[in-house]
Amino acid sequence: DPAAAEGGTMEAPTIICVLGGPADAEGRPKAHLALRLDTALAEAAKLEATGAAHRFLLTGGAVKSYGSAGVVTEASSMARYLTERGVPASARKPSCARSTMSACQRARMKAIRVCV
Repeated sequence: DPAAAEGGTMEAPTIICVLGGPADAEGRPKAHLALRLDTALAEAAKLEATGAAHRFLLTGGAVKSYGSAGVVTEASSMARYLTERGVPASARKPSCARSTMSACQRARMKAIRVCV
């Protein structure tokens, strides 16, 4: 990175935590989870407009079988949703936290600034 090479300081990326939720019969996020993901995308757009770096932390380790979609976790379902909307894999990190409590603990450890 040029800033780091010149002795500048790099600000840590803003972490946007998206709590998991159920998927439909095809392994896609249900409406309320899709709305949460769309809110996260809107927050990311605001950050991009200011030049701030960001990453998505996707939670939800519940494993379910969805017919043609196979076996997916909540986090992998959300990752696919974001990928379909142009978010590169490098900008997201599925955490597969098994509960809201573990997701919140992980959020504190990673200094998450936005949680939806």
